[in-house]
Amino acid sequence: MPETTLGQLGFGIAAASFAAFAALALTRRANRLATRLFIGVLAAQALWALAMADGPGNRPLAALAAPALESLRALAWTVFLLALGWRDAERSPWHGTLLVVAAGLAAIPIVTHWSGWPDTAIHGARFLAAALTLLVLGQLYRRSEPTQRWAIKYLAIAVACVLGFDLLMYGDALLGEQRIDPVWRASQGFANALAVPLLAVAASRNPAWQLDIALSRRMVFHSATLLVVAACMLAIAIGAWYLRSIGGSWGEVAQTVLLFAATLGLLVTVMSESVRASIRVFVSKHFFDYRYDYREEWLRLTRLLSESTHASSRSLAERGIEGIGSLVESRGGALWIRDGRRYELAGQVGRGGMDPGPLPVGMPLLDWLATRKWIVDINEWRSTPGRYPGLSIEGPLDDSRGWLIVPMIIHDELAGLVVLDRPRVRIELDWEVRDVLKVAAAQVASFLGVQRATERLAQSEQFASFNRMSTFIVHDLKNLVAQLSLMSANARRHRHDPAFVDDMLGTVDTVAGRMQAILAGLRTPLREASSPEIIAIGDLLDSSVRAHSAYQPAPELAAGPGTGSALVHADRARLERVIGHLVQNAIEACAGIDGARVTISYRHDETSVRITVVDTGRGMSDEFVRERLFRPFVSTKSQGMGIGLFECREYVREIGGSLAVESSPGRGTRFTVVLPLVEVPVPVPAPYPGVING
Repeated sequence: MPETTLGQLGFGIAAASFAAFAALALTRRANRLATRLFIGVLAAQALWALAMADGPGNRPLAALAAPALESLRALAWTVFLLALGWRDAERSPWHGTLLVVAAGLAAIPIVTHWSGWPDTAIHGARFLAAALTLLVLGQLYRRSEPTQRWAIKYLAIAVACVLGFDLLMYGDALLGEQRIDPVWRASQGFANALAVPLLAVAASRNPAWQLDIALSRRMVFHSATLLVVAACMLAIAIGAWYLRSIGGSWGEVAQTVLLFAATLGLLVTVMSESVRASIRVFVSKHFFDYRYDYREEWLRLTRLLSESTHASSRSLAERGIEGIGSLVESRGGALWIRDGRRYELAGQVGRGGMDPGPLPVGMPLLDWLATRKWIVDINEWRSTPGRYPGLSIEGPLDDSRGWLIVPMIIHDELAGLVVLDRPRVRIELDWEVRDVLKVAAAQVASFLGVQRATERLAQSEQFASFNRMSTFIVHDLKNLVAQLSLMSANARRHRHDPAFVDDMLGTVDTVAGRMQAILAGLRTPLREASSPEIIAIGDLLDSSVRAHSAYQPAPELAAGPGTGSALVHADRARLERVIGHLVQNAIEACAGIDGARVTISYRHDETSVRITVVDTGRGMSDEFVRERLFRPFVSTKSQGMGIGLFECREYVREIGGSLAVESSPGRGTRFTVVLPLVEVPVPVPAPYPGVING
């Protein structure tokens, strides 16, 4: 791209940027002199850039207006900076002198242009005007109180960017061939456009201007990204021009390759999540008092958690992990929520592999978090454990992927915890970050608590409906029993009457049909009174296999390692029902599949016994297992009640065990029941009569 065209593009961007900023400033209050002068500076910059964008040559606008507007632009900056430093009468004479000098330097290029003087006078006057304005800026910054420098810091950088470029450009012209280098002029518009975001930050920080401009972090982020891209493109263009000018016959090839490679690298860089995260952190850290835009973050988290379950493929817990992690640029993590006596894994994001499972309430870490309510930096704990006195991290939480452990505190109690993975960029964990994470975690815990309460209320309503249905069933059974009792009483007197016998058989058929219908509706018997006893797992599984031997495929009992004597303490009828239900489900999942198998096995160690029921049937999807499998009154069977697996899991938990499932569509399902072992003391033989011990 020629330097002239590139320069026009840069000045066009600068004109649009300054004009938009000036229009925004005009919509705000402008009661003070400094405010009006600042708007004047923006307008002068916009008009000058527009005149320069019109292009060189004999065009009227560029030939007549550009020199005058460039002088007006430099004078406007000087007047504005002098107005900011006008504090007392002692300095007012010097301010007047500087103002007169600045006006004279601004007039020299205009007079020189009309009088036909050499360009050296124009360049010298503009060089001195830029130097004078930078001198005023330096005095203003030096005389400011340390507490005020925070407000004008970015103003000083912006002015140094705009007029410092002029100083270098005109200084190069004075030392060189007495003309402005085309590369310098082509870059001037881009350099001025880069100052607009800095001026916007300075205006929002300085209450004396009374512009009432509130900068959106998103706007600053996108503006900064756009300016970085523009600066990179400018550097690429200059480099391509340089290669073409010195490359000889290979110049055009080198220019094309450079443009293609640089553009490709720029696209890859801008599309990188890590790069965007670095820019967000830089903008929040260096351009704002606080790291976060709390209104925007709160609305974003609320919208994320309020997504409809049907419209989102992610569970509420997974959305909660994403919402908390985005505050610190974390890509994933795991969330545990309290459920009775332990903390259940509610969801994971960005983590493959095995399910870490629940956390027992007795873990020392949970007691430590409930007491201290601190956010734990796992890396810091590993390097300097003294900063977390008494803390011990073990089990699934001692994971190399983990970075932060964030407690979820509601009503001064530990409702759950979130483990966040390492962030995309380095994040400084100051007080603001920790407070935001705690508030966000409490918000997520509140949503999870409401969801759980809603589900339990719905389940209670379903159980109430189930109880009402049971009342009707009992009423029907009572009528059937009455019919059978009446028929039994009459049979003794009319058993030799053929008509009575025919009628009795018809009644039996009717009663049998109605009872079959009732049994079809009640797939799972009502819970019986518990009577715990010591049960041998081997005998229980062997009995279940024999009971289902007539089905196809017939279940097989496979011996596993360490299958000797395994005893558990449970109600035999209810535990038989659990195993029988799992076996029946496995058989039904294999129906109509040639070569399908159902295998039952068990093994035990010193503390627990693990029972597995494996089938090679149809299998289930991860979403069905996660969202619907153990939910009561949800069934895939046309006549199922959907409370069988729910009751199985609840009873296994009741006796201190756990029920887990692994399944894949088309490959089968594995149910695993883990139960605590019970030790039966070996009786000590009594001594022989007449023998005294010791």
